[in-house]
Amino acid sequence: MFYNKRYSRVIVAILVFYVCVIWISYFIPNLKQYEEKLLDSYTEVTIIRKDGTVEQYKNNIFKIVNRGDRIVATINVPEEYRIPDAALCFHLYNSVFSLKYQGRELYRYGDEIAAKGRQIGANYSSVLIPDEVFGDKLILECEVMENKAYTRLSDIMILPATESKKYSIIKHLAEFVIFISLLVVSGLILTVLLFQEHKNKSIRMAILLALFSHMISWYILAYYGMINIISSNIRFSANLEYITVFALPIPVVAYFYELVEEKYLKRILRGILISYSVFMVVCTILNYTTVNYHYSQMLEILHVVIAIGLVILVSVCLKQKSSAYHTNTLAIDGILLFLGVVILEILRFNLDKFFNLHSMLFRMTFLPFGVIAFITMLVLENIDGFNRSYQAEQEKLQLEKLAYLDGLTGLMNRTKCQEVLDKLREEKAYEYTIIFMDLNNLKSANDQFGHKAGDQYIQTAASVFRKYFRNADLCGRMGGDEFIVIYKGKSQGKLELLIKNMDKEFIEINQSGAFDFKMSVACGAVVSTKSHPIDIERAISMADERMYKNKEEIKYGLV
Repeated sequence: MFYNKRYSRVIVAILVFYVCVIWISYFIPNLKQYEEKLLDSYTEVTIIRKDGTVEQYKNNIFKIVNRGDRIVATINVPEEYRIPDAALCFHLYNSVFSLKYQGRELYRYGDEIAAKGRQIGANYSSVLIPDEVFGDKLILECEVMENKAYTRLSDIMILPATESKKYSIIKHLAEFVIFISLLVVSGLILTVLLFQEHKNKSIRMAILLALFSHMISWYILAYYGMINIISSNIRFSANLEYITVFALPIPVVAYFYELVEEKYLKRILRGILISYSVFMVVCTILNYTTVNYHYSQMLEILHVVIAIGLVILVSVCLKQKSSAYHTNTLAIDGILLFLGVVILEILRFNLDKFFNLHSMLFRMTFLPFGVIAFITMLVLENIDGFNRSYQAEQEKLQLEKLAYLDGLTGLMNRTKCQEVLDKLREEKAYEYTIIFMDLNNLKSANDQFGHKAGDQYIQTAASVFRKYFRNADLCGRMGGDEFIVIYKGKSQGKLELLIKNMDKEFIEINQSGAFDFKMSVACGAVVSTKSHPIDIERAISMADERMYKNKEEIKYGLV
């Protein structure tokens, strides 16, 4: 039943999340006031290969292009697409390009970046076009700068110039709302968690989850070209997309490493984690120190490395899930779901890119949904984990309280008092205060009025001690009529005032007639300071001697 409840919470959480996102996406007024006029079916492409061979394509789908290839796309613009102040919009990847009309260059991009031997990256371009283009044609010439670049010119369309800049966001508005929100929230959570105690396993897992959420948000926003809307640095967007996709496996594996308990599974995951980290570092070094090796050149290797890791992770997940002692079912299933989505995404990407399978099926991605489902399941698992840890901690504190609590007074018992004294010995503390206290006339009260009256005497005295020594590091009952108080770094002046006020309260209790006998307490205090340190054994002996001296003074009315 618990299992079903947990999964129902996942389903409800995801549904509510998506309903909110869809509501935001479709009910923001005046956000989209146009219809995209796609030109893919009006585009003819000529590929001039590096070796001089020429390939003709009647549509905007062609074989994969590589470094040195040239693309000449003839874009026929129908008259019925005419709109005022129009812009031609398109996505290109790792290419220097020029848009021309009747031999006149309207726009050119990429020469400066290419001249520096740098990766150009993804580029969403919006170019103003003259009115006479409608019913005529435009020529888009591209020089490909990286191998295995692309197999089509993406999203060639006519849009109003005023709307074209926000097209990337509007087209993927749901993803934009989701991942901008996730980016901000995960960033705030990550900032807070980094200042927490990292020895706590739950905190470490929460940090890894927040880190993954933050990184995947940057990746999705860069992947859909949304970063280009807020940054004019195209290369930054391209590098951000690559860096995050190469680094994403690391927090996922690290999270699962924290999740499992078996040592041999941890060794396997540690090996995968090291491999991914080394691969990420090597690819980054090659990307920024060489001309011929960029992130894009190593995507296929990344996919192979991830695929191998996925196979191992899936087997580890299934092994962990079948463990009789395993309680993190939701997290394991979340990881399995995410791994499945990643496998489908890798297959979709490579089938679409290398085998020219350009149907809508291969252009659809379930990655955003998989990410949200994965994060939701892990968040719920972490909430359960925090709840279990909190309950366990409370149970532990309760057991310790029972073990160290004096049943009659509610103060710490002899065992706890002795532990604190032992710790002072071990630490060789030199700045502390010890107070020994002994109840006067307790034996007489027990003999004359019964043990019930004696117990009331002890309980009343304990409540007074608790009141006046509430800031002490320890206030406890050593046994019988003996009590102890321990401070660290308390001054003699404050201590004398506390004891004096405490004695006044005992006088007031006696004057009230609450008991048929006189209550009083004998005290012996020793203060050890930096300037006058006292050995702990010596301090205990001195406090005991002073307490008995005070007891004698009270007995003979000297104080």
